[in-house]
Amino acid sequence: MTMAPADRPEPALSALPAHRSAGAALDRRWDAFHRWGPLALLAVSLAASALTGPTIMTPGEQRAVLWYAGGAVLLEVWALRARPARGAAGSAYYFLRWGLSFALTWCNPFLSVYAVIGYFGAGRYLPGRLPYAGMLLTAVVMAGANSGGFPLGSWGLVAFPVMYALHVGLCAIFWHLSLTEERQARAQRETIDALEEANERLAAALAENAGLQEQLLVQEREAGIADERRRLAAEIHDTLAQGLTGVITQLQAATASAEPGAARAHIVRPRPRQARARRGSTP
Repeated sequence: MTMAPADRPEPALSALPAHRSAGAALDRRWDAFHRWGPLALLAVSLAASALTGPTIMTPGEQRAVLWYAGGAVLLEVWALRARPARGAAGSAYYFLRWGLSFALTWCNPFLSVYAVIGYFGAGRYLPGRLPYAGMLLTAVVMAGANSGGFPLGSWGLVAFPVMYALHVGLCAIFWHLSLTEERQARAQRETIDALEEANERLAAALAENAGLQEQLLVQEREAGIADERRRLAAEIHDTLAQGLTGVITQLQAATASAEPGAARAHIVRPRPRQARARRGSTP
């Protein structure tokens, strides 16, 4: 049974490119955040420092902030161009950025806004178990800023452990959510890859089936032509056999006849009969 083109199933999983494009768009947004987010947070923290600096910072701390901020800008510009990956370069970038954020927060607690990026970049730049250490160090900066800033005063020494525990707990929650999301994304990618492979096999099977159907149609046409040829050959054979039988019969009768005129009549008589036989065999 041949299948019409309209009845043939199309290769499935046409929605796979949409899933892949959505995942690629999300990856691009995260990449843009990690590239430009540190500079944006640094700008926000410097704006807050400019508003609060004359009140809570000494002139020496204000000058130090300029040096630290300049170093942070140079570091982020280098990261924009070099794009450090997870490993040695990524670790150096992450911990240098943490050190600058700690120094800035020491001068002004409001500059800790820049340190927030450490929660997001740990898994991107640090290999192995170092992301845990990076997030714990970031929690130190944030807890110190929430406790009144460094150096810690008498009230800050009491508040710091509480704030640090709070930040560590938040780190654990967000890290767990991040790992869960990463596992789901990995499982989704593996599923999409498996479905794409199955789709390719299905497309190959459909192409092979179409070729077999074309071959079957050709064989059917060839078989019909061969049958028609055999039928015509059989009809021609029967017609010739009948004609030859008549000729032989007439020749035998002519040979057996003693009169030449009768023999000539026997020989001439079969000709109309043979003509009728030929006309009867003509389709």
